[in-house]
Amino acid sequence: LYDINLCNSFDKHYEVYFGSDGAIMVRDAKAWIFKEIDAALLGWEVYARKDNFYNQTGIALVADATKQKTIGGSAASLNGYPFSPLYYALSAFFLNIGIVTPEVKSFIDTYGDSDLSALPDDLKTLHTRPAATWQDGFEATVMAIKANESAITKQKIAFQDDWFKI
Repeated sequence: LYDINLCNSFDKHYEVYFGSDGAIMVRDAKAWIFKEIDAALLGWEVYARKDNFYNQTGIALVADATKQKTIGGSAASLNGYPFSPLYYALSAFFLNIGIVTPEVKSFIDTYGDSDLSALPDDLKTLHTRPAATWQDGFEATVMAIKANESAITKQKIAFQDDWFKI
């Protein structure tokens, strides 16, 4: 079973892979395995770094970690981030540029540029607004309804452009 959460700001985005012996949660550049109570121990678990999540303990899946490095306390092997902090800072900067620049243009197109005093307050609401627009929701709903119709009738459905216009 596979579950993914990409549409909610609570607890960031992550993926969870559920299996009969455990679950693996992948978040950003890190991953953890949560073993089922009755899953057999393989012996390597005692050497692994463990992190607490609510009332569970997850075994950190760290790339390039060995028991020698873990026992020796090599912080580099436990970092879990493949890139430098500068990389992540620049990624965040460019992501914000991609979001903020169009918002500033939209604000100026809507209200003009003669009085920009309300612009900072408008930009503060960027992260509290829904990521999807009403059009995105409408199109997703049409696709879901048509996919359901296709599954029920067991027939292929060709999407029509006019279905996505109001």
